[in-house]
Parts: sequence; structure tokens; C-alpha cells
Amino acid sequence: MTNNDKIVAIVTSIAVICISLTVIFCDTLVLAVGVPTLVLLWLVFLGWINNKKLDKGEMRRAITGSIVIAFFIILIAISKNPDIYSNNKEIFSLFFGMVTTIIGYYFGYRSGKESKNSSGNE
Repeated sequence: MTNNDKIVAIVTSIAVICISLTVIFCDTLVLAVGVPTLVLLWLVFLGWINNKKLDKGEMRRAITGSIVIAFFIILIAISKNPDIYSNNKEIFSLFFGMVTTIIGYYFGYRSGKESKNSSGNE
């Protein structure tokens, strides 16, 4: 096991513990903000530890990951308390549209990049 693998394992363990403690002991607002922020920081760290620099792809991955986590937290909150959605329909509709756009852009960019790389290798 290399030093990078050990560091990644330690930071991942710390991230899982922090996220678990946030889920168990915090209210919904802290959960909705804290967990995506922790995921963002964790994904940025994983991108940085790979080659000691961050490129656009690493930041896209980190931002997409944190927004998708926020999306799932909102879905769970709505399933537990449907009144949240009925009181804030416009905000949730805008957020769901934003998430759809971000995911489409992320995967569209990746597939375009992969097809460009595969056509360049032939």
C-alpha cells in the first residue's frame, strides 16, 4: 500500500465518520448543507491527491457529486415530509431542473471527451 493509498483511506474514513455524525445528530438544514459540502471537499481531495493538481475535470466531478448528494437529501426529506414540497414547489422545480442540466452536461462532456480520445487513438 502506497502513501497515497493510506492517505486516501484515512481521509475517506474521516469523511464517512463526519457524514455519519452529521446525519445522526444534526437537523435537516445542517444535513442539507453539511453533507454536500463534505462530499465536495472529499472529492476535491481525491482529485488533488491523484496528481497534486486540480484540473477542470476534477472540479466538475466534485461539484456534480455534491449537487447530486444534495438532490438525494432533498428527495429523502420530501419523502419523509411531503408538506416541504407543497410549500416550496417553485424552488424544488428549479433545483430539479438545475440538477438535470448539470448531470446532462457532465455526462455529455465525458462522452464527448471519450469519443474524441478514442478517435484520436485510431
